[in-house]
Amino acid sequence: MKHRLLIKAVAFGLLDCSLGVKAAEETIDCRTLGQTVSCEDHYGNRYYIATVDNFIFMRDYDAISHRTWSQTQTRNRPVSFFIGYASNGEVWAGFTRSLGWTSLSRVSSWSTGQQKGRCGKTIGCTQAR
Repeated sequence: MKHRLLIKAVAFGLLDCSLGVKAAEETIDCRTLGQTVSCEDHYGNRYYIATVDNFIFMRDYDAISHRTWSQTQTRNRPVSFFIGYASNGEVWAGFTRSLGWTSLSRVSSWSTGQQKGRCGKTIGCTQAR
């Protein structure tokens, strides 16, 4: 989960990889080439994010589990739709809707079922029921 949050934070410009991201007292090394950002931490985890028009393409490699995943997202403000697939067979789809400073998300996964969440810039994130 931590890796997905980092990817989303980088994808939405909340973190600046060119300056290095501090996570758990470790620096993540990132490089930018055109519309693509690639990051790697000292554990060997790798993250790739590319933007083309209204699409965001993300890929991740987890060095410990050797699990990979990819996700495609369309940005049609105020709603974004996404779908993803992991190397262990997990598939998910969902959407995020922005309402002012609050984001509402709904994700359906073949392994965990449906989840709802709410994130605000001032209050952080909570899981809705």
